[in-house]
Amino acid sequence: MNLSLLSSVARFSSRELLARVKDLVAHEREATAVLIAHLAELDRRRLYLGEGYSSLFTYCTQALYLPSTPPTGALRPLGYCGVSR
Repeated sequence: MNLSLLSSVARFSSRELLARVKDLVAHEREATAVLIAHLAELDRRRLYLGEGYSSLFTYCTQALYLPSTPPTGALRPLGYCGVSR
């Protein structure tokens, strides 16, 4: 991790740090939702085949380096988009 980032975060007041963490979590959730929508469309178009992958799961884990079993279950919502391994 970037040391300058760590030192800049250390300068936040407790109130600022708490507010920023909540804001970052909200943005992370939004980014995840947008990513899932894009991956669902990528799957609908089967674009992973043209990239040399047999499934969206394989594309996600090998091309995008998303973990296959993330502790937070980041890939779990893909199942709701009709995506399977």
